[in-house]
Amino acid sequence: MAKLLTRYHAQLTAQPALTKFSTGVVVFALGDIGCQYGVESVPLLEVDIVRTSRAAVFGGLFSLWLHGWWNFLERAGHRIAPVATRGTLLNASFKVFCDQTFSATLFNAGYIAAANAKPGATVGSVWGCVVAQTPSQMLLHWKYVALRHTRSLTPCLMSTHPHTHTMISLLPTRADNLLSPHVPPRLLHLLLFLLFLTGFGHGFI
Repeated sequence: MAKLLTRYHAQLTAQPALTKFSTGVVVFALGDIGCQYGVESVPLLEVDIVRTSRAAVFGGLFSLWLHGWWNFLERAGHRIAPVATRGTLLNASFKVFCDQTFSATLFNAGYIAAANAKPGATVGSVWGCVVAQTPSQMLLHWKYVALRHTRSLTPCLMSTHPHTHTMISLLPTRADNLLSPHVPPRLLHLLLFLLFLTGFGHGFI
């Protein structure tokens, strides 16, 4: 396993775009097959290969997008919120905010489009699905992503605001506890928003 990971990292260095594209294809293909078999109870021999192919192509193309997007985001972060003058919290908050408002919306809308681009579907019908499903899908996306990004900002915030642990202690320790009645999803959204405000306020005030 260690040798396989070493070779994979070597390929990431030598051919980053191709490696990420290939990884996206494999991950999304396996994920779609797993959903059809494990969630929808479709026998393996009856899996919808056309649907899986659409998912795989989308995964590969979006992985290429992320390759360029994150490189752009790093450069933008250094220009707009440089760590040297604005601090790590503002820099991280800026990148998380941009990623989760712009790129995450593209991802979810794109995946909905790919999933609904079935044989015989028209551009209008696919677009209708994107418009109808994207808002609720984004709420689900942010509900589960909020914990990951909140915790990614915690070390930055702790270094400048010692009382952060009081707010962070309200969060569950595992992603599958996000729907716990003790931590309503709206509270998670509020806490993440407050972290963003604290980050930007610390950088500009």
